[in-house]
Amino acid sequence: MGTNYEKAFYRDYEQLFQKNEKQASELRTLKYNYNLISRKNETLEKQKQELAEQNSAKDVLIIDLTKEVERLKSLLNIDGTNSGLSTSSTPINKEKVIPNSREKMGKKIGGQFGHAKKKLERFADSEVDTYVEHVPEECPECQCTDLDDTGEVIEKDCLDYKIVVEKIRHRFRVKRCHQCGKEFHERIPDDLKEENQYGIQVQATALTFMNQGNVSLNKVRKMINGFTGGEMQLSEGYLCKLQ
Repeated sequence: MGTNYEKAFYRDYEQLFQKNEKQASELRTLKYNYNLISRKNETLEKQKQELAEQNSAKDVLIIDLTKEVERLKSLLNIDGTNSGLSTSSTPINKEKVIPNSREKMGKKIGGQFGHAKKKLERFADSEVDTYVEHVPEECPECQCTDLDDTGEVIEKDCLDYKIVVEKIRHRFRVKRCHQCGKEFHERIPDDLKEENQYGIQVQATALTFMNQGNVSLNKVRKMINGFTGGEMQLSEGYLCKLQ
């Protein structure tokens, strides 16, 4: 058996060891609770951020819907008094407005005497691109073909345009570098990526009809087909893709 000093030492050591184990257990519990609370805080913060994003998206949607409502209200309020809407296009729920601010002058209908007539002016000789000769072959009275030229010419000008269909082939010549042997060619533009494609003039015309004239796809297809004498038959799918 040890001395009283040794007994007291081992007793104090045992008490300190048990106290240390207890504190270590409490520390582990505190760390676990801290990690648990941290994860909960992260989850709450993530939910808060998602909720803020949803609220922001809702705010944008509310603004867009408000604008759409205002736009539709403005359309409902359109009539002949505040727009160029024709009388025949007046909505059913509105009374037809027939504006007529002209005062009766007692004059007859149509062009007035002495009013300058608007017309195309004759071309200058330098402006003429093409001459078309019209030569009679026989007398309209007796059908005689022995005709003398009087030297007099009656000229009538005409301003017109024509659509010329062009079938263009672009050729990119391949060259080889004499020094390094690399073969190359000029860069092929994006509008020539296919083996054959419609040119930019056709595309611009189709887009103008659709966007500026509000012409339907079917009519655009038929119009371009008619303008080109049946050479170009654009499909509605191509027009949608082009748009």
